[in-house]
Amino acid sequence: PDTEYFRRFHELENFIQRFNQDFNQNIQVVEKEYQPKEYLKDISQYKDEPEGGKRCYLCYSKRMKDAYDYASLHHFDYWTTVLSVSPHKNSQWINEIGASFNQEKTQFLFSDFKKNNGYLKSVKFATLYNLYRQNYCGCIYSYQDMLEREKNKELQK
Repeated sequence: PDTEYFRRFHELENFIQRFNQDFNQNIQVVEKEYQPKEYLKDISQYKDEPEGGKRCYLCYSKRMKDAYDYASLHHFDYWTTVLSVSPHKNSQWINEIGASFNQEKTQFLFSDFKKNNGYLKSVKFATLYNLYRQNYCGCIYSYQDMLEREKNKELQK
């Protein structure tokens, strides 16, 4: 939902501002125009896929293509994604997708950020900065699945 997108985006902006102050950095947030209808048009063919299936692979690909395009356009040496910090994201797929882009322009930094307690570190960092953490992946279909899970929990009480 739009409200969720803007909540997450403003959370990111606030976090980056605090992080930059705390660590004397100058990280900038770059936002691609929010186009949920275009995104849904592309992934809706997989709406009935389970979480972690073809829909997620396509989502990773779309998001990573945007990051790659930006990094290439701005002549970055490397680019990556933090998707792999989640225990629910397939790091092998993420690295395969990253490798599929032209490595001559800008290179993909292969990663599995959940290794070496990466996920635990992200949770501690989120707690330290009092960050909002949603309880679903992010697309409308995972949102609907989350609502169904919540409903079932209430019915079981």
